[in-house]
Amino acid sequence: MAQADIINFPKNYRTLIAKGNDYFDAKAWTNALDCYQQAYDLKVTLSLNILMVTTLKRLAKYSEAVALAEEYLDQYLNEGHLRTYFYLVLLVDNHEFIQAQRFVSYLVETKHQEDISKLIQLRSRRYTQHKHEFIQAQIKQSFALVNDTAAQAMAQIQTLKQLPLAAYLKALAIILDNEFIHPLYKTELLSFIAPLKIDQVLTMTWFGSKRQVALSTLPETYQTATFLQAQTALATAFDQDPVIGEKA
Repeated sequence: MAQADIINFPKNYRTLIAKGNDYFDAKAWTNALDCYQQAYDLKVTLSLNILMVTTLKRLAKYSEAVALAEEYLDQYLNEGHLRTYFYLVLLVDNHEFIQAQRFVSYLVETKHQEDISKLIQLRSRRYTQHKHEFIQAQIKQSFALVNDTAAQAMAQIQTLKQLPLAAYLKALAIILDNEFIHPLYKTELLSFIAPLKIDQVLTMTWFGSKRQVALSTLPETYQTATFLQAQTALATAFDQDPVIGEKA
C-alpha cells in the first residue's frame, strides 16, 4: 500500500488506558505512564490523574507526581479518606513534610491523622539525619534573600518549604530578624506555617522596628480585616482613577 493510502486512525482513549493498565500490571511503569499520558492528552479526568500519579510514584518521580495531583487538589483533599491519605504520603515522599502536616486535618478518620503524623515525624527525622549538610547549607543560604532576584528568592523559599519543620524554623528566625530581607518574603514564610499553630515566639524586624511574633496566633488566611479594608480602599481609588487602576 502506498504511503498516501495509509489511514491513521485516531487514538482511542479507552484502548490507551487498557494498554496502560496491562503495562502497569506487568510493572512496566514507564510504558504504562506513556499510554496514560497519551490518554490524558485526549481527555483529562480525575480517575486517569490518579492512575498517572500512582505510576509516577512507582517510578519515584515524586515532584512530578505532586505537581500532577495538584491539578485536582480539591478532589484529593476533600475526599477525606484514602485519596487524601495517598496524597499526603506523596507529599512526604517528596520531602514536603510541612505541607503534609498542614493538610492532616483534611483526613476524616482520627486513626489516619495519627498515622500520617507519625509518618511525617519518622521520615522527617530520617531526612534530617541523612541530609544534615544539605539542610545546614540551605539554612545558611537564607541570607541570600537579601540580594536575590524575585525569581531566585521564590526558588529559595520553595526549597526552604521542603525542609523539616525544625530546620525551617531556624531559617525563619534568621530571615525574620534580618532588616534587609523584603517583608513580602517574611510574610510568605510565616503564612506557610500559620495553620500549624506552633507554640513559639520569634523576633522580627519590620520596617526598622523589632517585633515579637507569636506563631500560634498567625491568621490562617491573608483575608484579614486589615487586608479587606485595604482591598476596598484600593478598589475605590481605582474606580475614581481608571488610569491608576490599569497601571496597578
